[in-house]
Amino acid sequence: MAAMRAVLGLLILTIRVSGITRPTNIVLENNGYKNILVAIHPSVPEDPTLIDSIKKVFTEASANIYEATYKRVYFQDVTVLIPATWSSGTSSPAGSEMYNNADVVFTSSELGRPPEKRSYSGCGSPGIRINLTPDVFNLTKYLINRIDTLGPRGLFLVHQWARFRWGVFEEYALPGEKEFYISPTTGNIEGVRCNINQRGMNFYYVNKDDAQPFYCRSNDLTKADKHFPDKCHFYTYPSQHRASASIMSVPRTGVKFFCNDNDSDASKIHNYEAPNKQNRLCGQRSTWSVIQDSPDFKNNNNPPRVIADTTPTFKVVKAAKTRRVVLAFDIAGNDAEEGISHHLRQAAATYIENELPNTQIGITSVDNDTVKIRHSLQVIQSQADRNRLKRSLPSKSFGSGNLTDIIVPCSSILLTPTEYSVSKEIILFKSGSSPKRSSENTTDILNMLQPHGIKLHVIHINSSDSEDAVEFAAFKSGGRYYHGIDDINSTSTHDAVSDIINRHTPQDKPSSILLVSRSSVVKQWQEVNGEVFIDEDVGLNLSFNIMYSETEPLITTTSPQKIVCNKNSGGYNHDQSLKIIRMDVPGTAKTGMWKYSVINTDSRPQKVTVSITSKPLDDQRHPIFIDAGLSSVSVTPSGKVMIWTEVNKGSHPVLGMDVTAIVERQNGGSVVLELLDNGAGADITKDDGVYSRYFTQFSGDGRYSVKIEVTNIPDSTLENSGDLNTDEVAVRINTPIRRATVAGSFLYKSTNQNTQSAPSTDSDDFIVDLIPPVRITDLTVMETPHNDKTVVLQWTAPGDDLDFKSATSYDILVSSTIEDMMHGHQSMRYILQEELLEGNLLSPKESGTTETFVIEFPYVASSKLLVFSVKATDAVGNTAEKSNFVTTGFGLVPDYVHTDHRPDKVRVTRVSGDASSKPDTSVSLIIIGGILALVCVIASITFGCKFIKLRRSENVNNVVKEKNVV
Repeated sequence: MAAMRAVLGLLILTIRVSGITRPTNIVLENNGYKNILVAIHPSVPEDPTLIDSIKKVFTEASANIYEATYKRVYFQDVTVLIPATWSSGTSSPAGSEMYNNADVVFTSSELGRPPEKRSYSGCGSPGIRINLTPDVFNLTKYLINRIDTLGPRGLFLVHQWARFRWGVFEEYALPGEKEFYISPTTGNIEGVRCNINQRGMNFYYVNKDDAQPFYCRSNDLTKADKHFPDKCHFYTYPSQHRASASIMSVPRTGVKFFCNDNDSDASKIHNYEAPNKQNRLCGQRSTWSVIQDSPDFKNNNNPPRVIADTTPTFKVVKAAKTRRVVLAFDIAGNDAEEGISHHLRQAAATYIENELPNTQIGITSVDNDTVKIRHSLQVIQSQADRNRLKRSLPSKSFGSGNLTDIIVPCSSILLTPTEYSVSKEIILFKSGSSPKRSSENTTDILNMLQPHGIKLHVIHINSSDSEDAVEFAAFKSGGRYYHGIDDINSTSTHDAVSDIINRHTPQDKPSSILLVSRSSVVKQWQEVNGEVFIDEDVGLNLSFNIMYSETEPLITTTSPQKIVCNKNSGGYNHDQSLKIIRMDVPGTAKTGMWKYSVINTDSRPQKVTVSITSKPLDDQRHPIFIDAGLSSVSVTPSGKVMIWTEVNKGSHPVLGMDVTAIVERQNGGSVVLELLDNGAGADITKDDGVYSRYFTQFSGDGRYSVKIEVTNIPDSTLENSGDLNTDEVAVRINTPIRRATVAGSFLYKSTNQNTQSAPSTDSDDFIVDLIPPVRITDLTVMETPHNDKTVVLQWTAPGDDLDFKSATSYDILVSSTIEDMMHGHQSMRYILQEELLEGNLLSPKESGTTETFVIEFPYVASSKLLVFSVKATDAVGNTAEKSNFVTTGFGLVPDYVHTDHRPDKVRVTRVSGDASSKPDTSVSLIIIGGILALVCVIASITFGCKFIKLRRSENVNNVVKEKNVV
């Protein structure tokens, strides 16, 4: 049903929200956005007209966004990064521009259907990038009944930019959401949209190949239900004359602005009644109110300014074919003696061994405060070249150098000989903190990097709070900052190296895939073993890498065909000085389960790190790949950090995976956190392949490093749906999968030593708890049986601190208007426990589980609309914001049963008037007598007790005395 999906899908892109931890050079100065990077995926066939189309749409969008923001912003300059395989044309060589740092990415239409719109963080959070396909410029591809469903392309791009930059959401119905609702204001069935004055049509298709739609009219309403059949859809007309908003609804000619809160302009006023994603996630706030709170405009930033010409300037650059990299070592003397130096040398050796051929690598180190060039540039063309570089790694490096002093010789290596078609990068391996570092100026550092297009990556063990300038310089240069701790179970440095290797290639085309990464201390004659499944998309250059700390352990691998390999087999390579063993499987590894075993033969316990990598079989394969990140790199007690992981196969999200985050803490050990794709808590959208969770288990000030592991257990009842040619959006994989990556690191810093935002996992003691339960965003009406006069509500349980542990209590609110619910006026009141047939307000379930509450309304008027919201409170009284609003009623709307509702899980038993069904009177009297006796005992116990906590606010005291009247 391609035509229908074009209407429901509409905007063909992915927006990932969490932009702080992704390098970006976008700046907003004097109302102009500068340094916007648009990248074209290498899989896109060469097409010069695509560059022209990109220039045209940004020119249109610049004028559109200037008008939409009331002359406050426009697009000032845009750089287009073309693939290295394209002919140069009028392009210049790329500097620091890289595909993975792009703000807008165009991927090939042949990669399969683009993902649905996926979000990574909540309302008002900035984004990571916009993913589009060249099809967006095809004006005939998305026609429905001869009408272009995407609308004007300039407005289309502004719509995407608003999600990416300002964290607002769609104001139309997404696939799977309700497309119609009964408005308490108009009393009519309305299509989901903003502004309410937008006009449209209700339609459906009888067959998927129909060229013309059938219109849903008033006589299509069922008499009893007063609603359109599920087959009906709402579509706004391509031209709008009564409404000038909202761009976050479907872009249309005549729509120029975002919905706002100005009651005097009916053409722009926000529709807070519509059950769309913007209202659900932003608490009924208008898109313009959210945008105005962004750093771009808050505190009157970028006030209106007359810009005579909003046309951007464009630059086209060609991606580098190869990398030129300098490995720089800056290790404190005491750390060198404690073995951290050796740990970093192993990580550097891993990089050298796994980097792509034709990469040019040099090495420097800080020795006695002097930077020494240990190896000039070496082009990797053979194993001998790799071995030569590994032998040049410093055995001990006693640092304390200024970063500026380190960059100078590295730059001289990278810039000589002059060659413009290479990516120039520095990888700094560092431990501890330099006393000289706190006086360094970030501007000076960037002035040494950015003009030459040099990217700085930093792998830092045991860093301190004073290293903010280094971290900032790494991000602003287009590089990454990785933090690790000196812990026996940490694999952070090796994971960082794997991530850096893939920074040069698109994320869906990794040059090396990290399958397994684990570390542990093994006692004498004890064994570390495991297994990894090699699926049909990987298996090329399968390599088992074992790093050890003392003496060579016994290592064996077993293939799916039960062939055992050891040190006497081919492919076994041992570097005694670096204490690294590689067992390479020649050619293509057999598909199936591979096993490995590591036995410590030394009398001393020793640390063993296992890293298993492989490569895609060929360019036509789309192996499962993962990307991960954090919502912030700096957290305070009143803030929060969200960890997210995206699992994809090609351009399709992968569902049903087990995703865990391992958070390494400097104090208190590591924390294992399950990430969820359930559309609740930190997760914005259910089943979109983005798995997320908040982290609150801080153990004190310092840096925290986050690693991700993805696995799945095959389900024999599940049919594999991994075909990328399918028209379905998501896929499920029914084979064992293992992947690993690094999400990044963040700094936690309390405002003072007596304040901590949440308890450590090792202790339930804390001084000040400032974190409330997470806002509920998936409140749903599951059933409204008219005869029973009951409403079944369902939501996902929040936690005590955001989505961790369990809340203490719930408040269910009900009103007769959405406006009363928003402002707590007039008809809004709290549901009491005695009104519930199912559910306990004082006993919330564990975070992430489903809550089901059944509320009885025996006296409610049959024509009344009911508006519900829920909020949770923790043990110390921190209360979450009100949840999303849901509406229902008896008579005004039909009896309703949600498609996911399972009535057998919620049984409401009623006593009928039939004599045969009357309860036994004697038994009832016994029960009543027992209850009365129990009440007397409780009363005697509680008579002298002081009531500790007030459960209700003033609203409870003002509850309407006539029960259940809304």
